[in-house]
Amino acid sequence: MNWRSVWSAPAVAGMTEAHLELRRLGVADTGVAAAVAELDRQFLRNPAEVGESRAGNERVAFEGPLVVHFEVHEDERVVVVNSAWWRGRV
Repeated sequence: MNWRSVWSAPAVAGMTEAHLELRRLGVADTGVAAAVAELDRQFLRNPAEVGESRAGNERVAFEGPLVVHFEVHEDERVVVVNSAWWRGRV
């Protein structure tokens, strides 16, 4: 069975805010879409190895301009991305 990822509404809102803030700063290609695509690729391969571990099944990853907080649910083979935000640098 394959892994799948679910991006919560707060995570999508955070990605949108990051993109808009970077555009406001004059960054034409913000890299947000590429970061999301790379994270999804990693989640589908081996999510327990992505980023850094936190309490329980929680993890945090840094990709491009984004930081994401997510949970790995082994039994369901699903990654739930709870939040995303801009790292604060271009």
